[in-house]
Amino acid sequence: MALLSARGIPMLAAIGTGRRPDSPIGTHQTLKRDAAMGTLPTEPLLRRAAAHTEKLDHGAAVGEGGQFYRGAEEYVGGPLPPPPPPPPLPQDSKPEESQNTEAAVDFRHTCEQHEGMAGYGWDEYDVRLGGRQTIHDAGNNVDITTEFVKIPGGAHGGSWGVRVKGTPREDAPEHLVTSVIFYAAMEGLGSLQVSNEADDLGIEGTVRMGGSSNELGDFTVEVMEGPETNRHPPRSHKSSASKPLDRTIVSSLQVEEANIWQAKAEVISGAIESATKSFSERFSRVLAPKAPFDKQKYQAFARSMFSNLIGGIGYFYGDAIVDRSYAPEYEEENEGFWDETAEARQRQGAVKLEGPAELYTSIPSRPFFPRGFLWDEGFHLIPIADWDMDLTLDIVRSWFNLIDDDGWIGREQILGQEARSKVPSEFQVQYPHYANPPTLFLIFDSLIDKLQKPSSPKGSADPLESIRSAHLQNPENAKEYLRNLYPLLRRHYFWFRKTQWGDIKSYDRDPFSTKEAYRWRGRTPAHILTSGLDDYPRPQPPHPGELHTDLISWMGMMTRSMRRIAEIIDETDDVKEYQGYETAIIRNIDDLHWDEKVQTYCDATIDDYEESIHVCHKGYISIFPFLTGLLPADSPRLGAILDLISDPDEMWSPYGLRSLSLSNPNYGTGENYWRSPVWININYLAVKALFDLSQSTGPHQQRASKLHTDLRRNLVENVFREWERTGFAWEQYNPETGEGQRTQHFTGWTSLVVKIMAMPDLQRDDGRVRDEL
Repeated sequence: MALLSARGIPMLAAIGTGRRPDSPIGTHQTLKRDAAMGTLPTEPLLRRAAAHTEKLDHGAAVGEGGQFYRGAEEYVGGPLPPPPPPPPLPQDSKPEESQNTEAAVDFRHTCEQHEGMAGYGWDEYDVRLGGRQTIHDAGNNVDITTEFVKIPGGAHGGSWGVRVKGTPREDAPEHLVTSVIFYAAMEGLGSLQVSNEADDLGIEGTVRMGGSSNELGDFTVEVMEGPETNRHPPRSHKSSASKPLDRTIVSSLQVEEANIWQAKAEVISGAIESATKSFSERFSRVLAPKAPFDKQKYQAFARSMFSNLIGGIGYFYGDAIVDRSYAPEYEEENEGFWDETAEARQRQGAVKLEGPAELYTSIPSRPFFPRGFLWDEGFHLIPIADWDMDLTLDIVRSWFNLIDDDGWIGREQILGQEARSKVPSEFQVQYPHYANPPTLFLIFDSLIDKLQKPSSPKGSADPLESIRSAHLQNPENAKEYLRNLYPLLRRHYFWFRKTQWGDIKSYDRDPFSTKEAYRWRGRTPAHILTSGLDDYPRPQPPHPGELHTDLISWMGMMTRSMRRIAEIIDETDDVKEYQGYETAIIRNIDDLHWDEKVQTYCDATIDDYEESIHVCHKGYISIFPFLTGLLPADSPRLGAILDLISDPDEMWSPYGLRSLSLSNPNYGTGENYWRSPVWININYLAVKALFDLSQSTGPHQQRASKLHTDLRRNLVENVFREWERTGFAWEQYNPETGEGQRTQHFTGWTSLVVKIMAMPDLQRDDGRVRDEL
């Protein structure tokens, strides 16, 4: 890992052996596992006073260009929490004794929210080759470019290289001097040491580190001299001879393993150029924006958005906090259950650390949400599946490997102390009765769609295509994958049915099926965090007889996916079972949730007279059966749904669909998290549903085509405009102004804009396309 600090080196890159060619650097944990960065009894700490290198063997640091950086850090592939202050430097090289002391005070260890950054993120990234990212640090007057590349070979997946280049911004002072601190550490068993002979004045030239680990065997890391264009501070100070600023200072220290995360050539150039060319060619073939977004400015935007999504993939490892008390209050069966569950949570008698577990996942935001979120992940993987299905299926399998004996997967994966440092304590505990939308099943549908509509990679010169598409080019591999995973999927499916069931029989309800109704657990008067829609208005007060429109819709989507999987792997009896569930769910969506008077889908609850009633809050909840693809093209409900979507006094805005209708009295109130803002993930589902409807013969085909075109344009233009204006993708967008808000650099599901751009322009294209999930 590398920490960039305050004086001296124009550019640094480090190379080390031992990375699997299919494993991206997405987080600090990935670095530790695959590149031998972690704890050991002594950690070499290098402070370089100048630039270095050109050539590598096992590893190197490469420098190019002018003066570098006055304080910032973005780890290649993902930011880390702030490390503790660096250990004291030797007495003869303290920063305050150098010729420019004022530059030594400003350390930026990570890219964080709202700290004067003018933008940061990947410009391009391929998980198998490498990529380039840029950090625009306006506060420190410098733009940083970091380039990461993988070099195949050897017994452990090859080597990796990092090149870092700093360019002063236009408003930078004339003499901007910087230094780089590079931390190298070993976590777990192994060794790591500096190979150079000790020198009190510092090491001249290449700094060599060697080590060994169980995973990698022997490895080397070298930090080497850079090109002649790199400049050291002039030797004009009276102490220059005894305290030279053109040498590297090395220091070692001991760190508790639990705290290690707090520490914060020609060959390379050719590999980087090759990776860049390969990325551009593949992006143009797989995810190229279509009209009217085929102009160059949109191309660069789309490449950056996708690169930040896939560049956020990482490996996480650690323990998790779980409440296994199975308190009876958690069944939420009594009126006033939210108070009972709050009291049960306070007892926390069975709260304990479980694990360790491992997870390979993409993340919503590298600075703010650097961990796995279950319902986010299905959305993240939609564009990644087009790029690299093999990688996508590895991630899906990693998630299902977390499943417990009952079928539960924690909705938020906070693995290890590093991850917990970013999460308030009250949100760290996971509960085995809490669900989350099963969006990973969207990926199974995508896989099956691609298997049923095979397409050969046209004109592909990508030597990795056979790996990326292994399951598509060899359908038997895909079937074997699904067979192996199927027991876990079935266990997860029936866990949902068992724990999130809704009560039909206790109340005056007469639907098609007496079993297919569902209610989110984890309900409070203000929130249903488990639904993903947090503060979206629900019936008040909460009642154990509630039934939730969004959850039964998710269950319908999940059931359909399970049926399709069972068909692929020839589980004939299971196919019939799922067909029965699917039919009953679709019938019950209408019987339990459609309100004929209001002409929309609504949640249901029980009133003071113990009768079932609808509570209708028009917005995302109202269109969930449509969003999840459960309504046929001739559904009598579609007209009213399209009216709701297209009405500017309801959901339609110039920037996308509002989460809550403008006419609702709760619009924009309280936390206003899901009570007006435009969210890209739900808007993506709407754009896709409109596209599907436009491709199906029926009474709403032409209208759906027009709405698809207009909504697609509004979404893309606004997200692009805000990216151009602020330098960031955002968690959500203001429905009145279009401005991005909440979390910045939210490159998780907001990156679905790339898929939206890649959809056909229905005003020009009249042909059907292969697959738009």
